[in-house]
Amino acid sequence: MRITDVPDDLDAADQFFRYRARYLFDPATRVIQITRSLHAEFNRQVCTSEAFEASLPVLKQIERDTQAQIIVRAERPR
Repeated sequence: MRITDVPDDLDAADQFFRYRARYLFDPATRVIQITRSLHAEFNRQVCTSEAFEASLPVLKQIERDTQAQIIVRAERPR
C-alpha cells in the first residue's frame, strides 16, 4: 500500500475556539500520526446563539478537517 494524500496541517481560531491539527506520515515505519486539539472558552457554561453564529466559519473549518481523508492506494504485487 502507498499513502498518496494526507490532509494539510490546520490552525483555526476565533475569540471562542482554538483548533490545531497535525498530520505526520513516516514512510520508513509506515505510521501516520494524527494530533488534534480543541480549546473552547466562553464566559458562561454554554455559548450564546450570537457566539455560535460568530464562530460558524471556524466551526466549519474544524468540521472539514475532521472529515478529511487519508488516501491509501494498493500497489500491484510484484
